[in-house]
Amino acid sequence: MVLSNFHPVNIHIFGQEFRNAEQAFQWKKAIELNRPDLAEKMIAAPHAGAMKCTSKEIPDSIADSWRIKKGVNVLKHIIEIKSKPATISKGHYWIANLLSLRLHQINSGPLGFYLSTLEKPKRNTGLVKIV
Repeated sequence: MVLSNFHPVNIHIFGQEFRNAEQAFQWKKAIELNRPDLAEKMIAAPHAGAMKCTSKEIPDSIADSWRIKKGVNVLKHIIEIKSKPATISKGHYWIANLLSLRLHQINSGPLGFYLSTLEKPKRNTGLVKIV
């Protein structure tokens, strides 16, 4: 799914090149929590799943505190970069509209909305009409 933070998309942010939004988010968290060893492993991870496993090496209590204090703003910044036309494949500019909607939801909703996005999404079996 294109809106997934794990969807492959080249993002240049924080002076680095990332293969998906989740990699950028987890890398930034590791850097800000003074874990450059983990940040380096995340960049070198062969796929998003391996990178996510590496991020689990940060204790939950520390990661949760960072996520509440800084994580939402970091995610908003990443989504803003991800939604720029230069980042989106040719012919998929409608994705920018969906990403903008997600960014609006993050901006207008409580932190609970962000945390709820971490749950496994339900499979969408219907078609969505983009107006």
